[in-house]
Amino acid sequence: MGSLVQESCKYIKIHYPEMNIILENGSYLVWEGRFYVDIEYEEIKVNSAPRLGIKFSKSYPNELPIVYDIDNIFNNTTHKFVNPHPENEEIEKYRNKRTLCLASFIDMDLQLSNSSSIEDYITKFLLPYFISYESSVKTGKYVFGERTHGSKGIYESIAEYFQVEIENIELLKKLLIWSTRTTRFKTLFSPPYHKYIEKKYYRKIGHLRKTLSTIKLKRHLYILNKLEIEENTHKKLRDFLNRGEYKEAEKVYIEYLSKAQRAKQFD
Repeated sequence: MGSLVQESCKYIKIHYPEMNIILENGSYLVWEGRFYVDIEYEEIKVNSAPRLGIKFSKSYPNELPIVYDIDNIFNNTTHKFVNPHPENEEIEKYRNKRTLCLASFIDMDLQLSNSSSIEDYITKFLLPYFISYESSVKTGKYVFGERTHGSKGIYESIAEYFQVEIENIELLKKLLIWSTRTTRFKTLFSPPYHKYIEKKYYRKIGHLRKTLSTIKLKRHLYILNKLEIEENTHKKLRDFLNRGEYKEAEKVYIEYLSKAQRAKQFD
């Protein structure tokens, strides 16, 4: 067992003794049990003990943990994932369980890139989720703010990192593409703006590349592209179906299936 896994197991045993390892293989381990929380932030107090399942990859932080809400305690929030393909869930008992949406993946990758224990994941994301959930139930607002689901949430993360207005989608997309090295800088941006763009964002790009690997950045770009394709497809389908244009809707769906098939190599 590697030192990272050992440190994580030690942390869980000390701070969350009701969480026990129920499954372990060469790729990951799973803790399950009562996750006791007694925390306070400003005027928000949380005292709770939901049953959670935590799937922890042995390649962490390259692969982030997954938290399962076993008893569906967090039922008054949209910030949970419903598994669209339960048959692909490796842990059979969790196939129909929802998982917690703690933050955008790019936010978590940026903050956990040098993490050496699950302690960072819990203190930076899981515990704040409890506080944020409690805040939303009592006040209707998320005390730490809220990321939008889908592609917009990724753009919000990129906008915050580069300090660019969220409305400037084209620039945000190009900055992410630039970071992946998949397209030359001079091809992405018009010549009159080269010096301005390079001067303003070069250091941020360098830090992003240093913090996240090229593979991870390409993965985030792929996820963004995939989400945009899905969202645009759903919008077109809805519009055609509402107008009764079923043949056009069928064409859109067939085109989507073709794109999805080509994209499978990245999954």
